[in-house]
Amino acid sequence: MAKVQEGYEAVLARRGRRTDSAFTVWRARAFYAVLAYLTGQAQDPEVGNFGVYHRRLIDIVLQLRESTRYFPTMVRWAGFRQTSLPVAHGHSGRATSYSLSRRLQLALDIILTYSDKPLRLTVYFGLVLAFIAFGLGLVMLIRALRGQIVVLGYASLIVSLCFFCGVIITVLG
Repeated sequence: MAKVQEGYEAVLARRGRRTDSAFTVWRARAFYAVLAYLTGQAQDPEVGNFGVYHRRLIDIVLQLRESTRYFPTMVRWAGFRQTSLPVAHGHSGRATSYSLSRRLQLALDIILTYSDKPLRLTVYFGLVLAFIAFGLGLVMLIRALRGQIVVLGYASLIVSLCFFCGVIITVLG
């Protein structure tokens, strides 16, 4: 509450030494590293949803019409002054209700909702694939002119398939 009185509208709880398994900690850090890369915003795997929030901040978060509601990012988007404080991390002793597939689905939803970088990466992948196919097409043309291709039509079919797949992926991105 002292931080709230200093003017912070959000005081987030930062987990101290985590009591989760090493795999759980690693998985969280990996997810937040990928999310930070894709969103271009620093993500802290030690900060959870727990904290003290000003009512104005909560009202703004409630007004956001996101289909995938990821609270830490929504709090950051609200633009209020925030800080974090270390708290002891306790373990409830019960297993999580989130299965691996449910966690992966949630991670994918968060990444696709809060970042356009996957689309940009798709466009780049499609362009790279099309340029590689174009280069292979030139190589195959040179080999055909030299008489080094034994089975006619096979190489051109594969190259054109790769080229048009690259173009389609680029357009979809």
